[in-house]
Amino acid sequence: QVRIVEGMACNAEAREFTFDGVFPCDATQRQVYAEVGLPVLCECMRGINGTIFAYGQTGSGKTHSLLHQGPPNDDAGLLPRLVAGLFAQAQQDLESVYEV
Repeated sequence: QVRIVEGMACNAEAREFTFDGVFPCDATQRQVYAEVGLPVLCECMRGINGTIFAYGQTGSGKTHSLLHQGPPNDDAGLLPRLVAGLFAQAQQDLESVYEV
């Protein structure tokens, strides 16, 4: 939890924000996918809706983290990894039929 107090006046309003986790500055795209993307993908393959929401200050790396194109084993963002993972999971699932 983070507590933010704005202003210097006595009537400043305190606000609290709750979050599930934070990645360190040196976290790799692979780590983010393994901890965030893959669990959501697995639940989606079971028929449960999933959402990944990136929120942050301008220039903080949201677009890079979500959309960056690159080799899947290197610096690819979350979305390219999810798409590759979706097709890989569908190919391995011999009990279900998927239409694309």
